[in-house]
Amino acid sequence: GVRAHFAFVAHANVDTLRDNDVMKRLFATAGDESADEGTESDAISDDALAAQGIEPKEGVSYSQLQTVLLKKVALNGVMATERIDGTDHFAFAWKLDERFSIGDADSKELSNTWARIERDEVGKPVRTEPRPYAGAAGYLVVSRVPGDDAASLLEGEVLLHEPDGWFSGSTLLRSKLPLIIQEGARKLRRGLKK
Repeated sequence: GVRAHFAFVAHANVDTLRDNDVMKRLFATAGDESADEGTESDAISDDALAAQGIEPKEGVSYSQLQTVLLKKVALNGVMATERIDGTDHFAFAWKLDERFSIGDADSKELSNTWARIERDEVGKPVRTEPRPYAGAAGYLVVSRVPGDDAASLLEGEVLLHEPDGWFSGSTLLRSKLPLIIQEGARKLRRGLKK
C-alpha cells in the first residue's frame, strides 16, 4: 500500500477554511474532456443510501468518488466521511465503504472499483473491465496556529491499497502521491488569495 502524510500552513483562519469546503479544494481537480484525469466527488442522497440498506448517521456523509491516478488508473467508489467540529479546529476522517463491493451493490455506479486506462490504436483512452477495490482511507485536521488567528495548520494522511495491476508493480504512485498532495496544497493556497 501507499501512505502519504502531509502538513502545511494556510494563511486563512479556521472559520474561513471551514466555510470553503477545504476537502474538495485540497483533493478535487478538474479533469479534461477526455476523462483520463481529474477527481470528482458527488454527495449521495439519503434515499440512495436507504436503497442500499444504509441509515443516515449524524455527522457522517457519503459521496461517490471518481478519480484517475496518473492517467493510468480509474477509481470509483463510495467514501464515508465523518466530520468533527471544534472552536479552533475541525477534522475529517474518511474511508472507502466496504459495503459497496462490486458484487453486492445493486448499482455499478455505487460500487468500489478500479480499472486500468489504456490507449487504443488511435491513442484514445479506454478503460478495462472494472475490478473490485478496497483499501482507501485518510484524515485531515485543520487547526488554528497558536498565536496567529489568521493562519491554520492542515495536517493529514492518505492511505491507498495499490493492487499490482495498477502500475505493473512499480512504485510510481508511492513517488508521485506526495507531489499530487503538494500541488493540491498550492492550489488551495492560491484560491485563498483571490
